[in-house]
Amino acid sequence: MAAAATPPPQDMSLAAADRDAVLGALVTQLDAYVFPEVAEKIQGDIEQR
Repeated sequence: MAAAATPPPQDMSLAAADRDAVLGALVTQLDAYVFPEVAEKIQGDIEQR
């Protein structure tokens, strides 16, 4: 039995406000990350972009 072929996902674009909201939520969730030093590095990397 052959697996069904799945089409590749389409590229999505986000409005600037949506992008900022997603990244803001991610940074907030990183505050609860189990490795604080890793969370700080990721937050810094996000803020630089």
